[in-house]
Amino acid sequence: MDQRKIVIATIMAISMSPVIVAETHASDNHLIIENSGTIINPNLMGAKVAETKSVATVSNLAATNITDLTSILENELSKRSTAISIKYTGDTTNILEKVNEIIKNYGFKDDYFRGILSKWQYGTYGYENNVTITVNLTYLTTPQQEAFIQSEVERIVDSIIKPSMSVVEKVKAINDYVVLNTTYSFDSSTTPHAAYAILNEGKGVCQAYALLTLRLLQEAGIEAKYVTGESRGEGHAWNLVKIDGQWYHLDTTWNDPVFADSSVDHSDYVQYKYFLITDSAIREDHTIDNHGYPTATSERFMAFRYIEEPVQVGSTLYFPNQLSNYQLYKLDMTKEPLKVEKVSSTRVQYIVPVDGWLYFSNYSFNAFLAKMKLDGSEEKILLEKRVDSVRLEGNEIVASFGGVELYREVVMDAVVVGQQEEIQQIRSILNSIEFLSPNFEAQAIQLKALYNILNEDSRLLLSNSERATIQSILSKYETMKNLTFDTIQWETARKITNPKKEWKINLNQEVANTAANKSQIRIVDMFGESISATVTINGKQIVVTPLNEYVANVPYTLIVDKGLLSVDGTKVKNGVHLEFELN
Repeated sequence: MDQRKIVIATIMAISMSPVIVAETHASDNHLIIENSGTIINPNLMGAKVAETKSVATVSNLAATNITDLTSILENELSKRSTAISIKYTGDTTNILEKVNEIIKNYGFKDDYFRGILSKWQYGTYGYENNVTITVNLTYLTTPQQEAFIQSEVERIVDSIIKPSMSVVEKVKAINDYVVLNTTYSFDSSTTPHAAYAILNEGKGVCQAYALLTLRLLQEAGIEAKYVTGESRGEGHAWNLVKIDGQWYHLDTTWNDPVFADSSVDHSDYVQYKYFLITDSAIREDHTIDNHGYPTATSERFMAFRYIEEPVQVGSTLYFPNQLSNYQLYKLDMTKEPLKVEKVSSTRVQYIVPVDGWLYFSNYSFNAFLAKMKLDGSEEKILLEKRVDSVRLEGNEIVASFGGVELYREVVMDAVVVGQQEEIQQIRSILNSIEFLSPNFEAQAIQLKALYNILNEDSRLLLSNSERATIQSILSKYETMKNLTFDTIQWETARKITNPKKEWKINLNQEVANTAANKSQIRIVDMFGESISATVTINGKQIVVTPLNEYVANVPYTLIVDKGLLSVDGTKVKNGVHLEFELN
């Protein structure tokens, strides 16, 4: 028999538009099969595909039929494995297409997996009906980032969800948290398409909004889905939420409108136009991908659609109704069927509730400062001057126009007044604290102590954005305090003087110059976040060069993970790390 290799190249197209190259080699009396393919997740909303990270391959897995193969693969995907190897002794006909279908289909069983999967590569090698299947997956987030997400999701749900809440109140609390704590932006240090960017930096795009909303809803025990489609001609992502057997659309991105006038503070602005709405309502400006999503036909919560900038007192929302020339209306979320009710014919803006009263700018009367009871009675003008801002500062109502303070009144009782000093100290810290600074730890400890002193009423005197910032700072502090490395410290911490010092690591054997090896070498800051740096491997020497200057008196760590591959294929058994600080 001719021992020369006979190569047959085949190109096949799959619905996700990959290119798969299949090769068969005739050798002796056996048919050796070598197949490979790469799929870019089409639901990335423009996210850049990251390099595959090097991790230990999950091996010692075996399957004899497609059912077992599906079960094994789905189990590994559920664990977010990144490198899988399976010995397969079943029918290898079209096996590559079957592996691809298993991964695609699993994405519709596990929505979060589908949202964070960046790409997957897969291949087979071996003999007919006796091959090894390899699958390598790349995600938008690292395992460390996913651990942070899980911790934050648990903390947030614990802080905003109360057992007494109805399901719709829980969904509203989650919607409000995401909207009030996120700025729509591509400008984040990590990918803006993942929930990590929002939780770590308060920034993200629609995919991040939808993925974080999904995780929060699921943590709160509410069934939800991750939905993809288009809006305004661009890829978009949002959610479906199941309440009492019915599905509803929830778009937290579009409930967080972007305003042209950036000089006005809209940090506390929330709208509900895309809150628990029907298919027909969402299709007014969205296109839903054809992925077999459940239908949403119930109009049970359509009363929320025209609510903007509400204030909540108990389970009741008070808001200026834009459909009634901004007259004061309310919606009791516990009273069904849900419907909005007029409270007063007075046109209101900038509502602040305090102890049974609503303070507001009276647009029916020259935008003067006014107040009324929750039932619309006892309306009274407090200041016969136009105001465009009404807010609660500590125990005082403060009104201003054009940034100039015009009115200040003490409105809270003595119990809350007694904690004004702590509130002012908290605000002082919030105005001065920097995350990556030598003073961060001391300020975070002080902030934690002050915040723990406040009773629940006093905490409500802080704005939503202030409370969110406090939680972010405390979360960062806990991360810093509990930061550890699964590597050996090779010497005591160093003090350096060069703000852009590069590190040269000399080894006793040559290391392979591969992307996988480079991904295991990095510099992290005091929160465990990788800083921007280049890694060069040249035989027995590794050079790590930061792209930006280190912050003085802040701890950094140079890490070389275990598992580096030498040029002969052997693995470095132990990882090492070195702590250092710029004087």
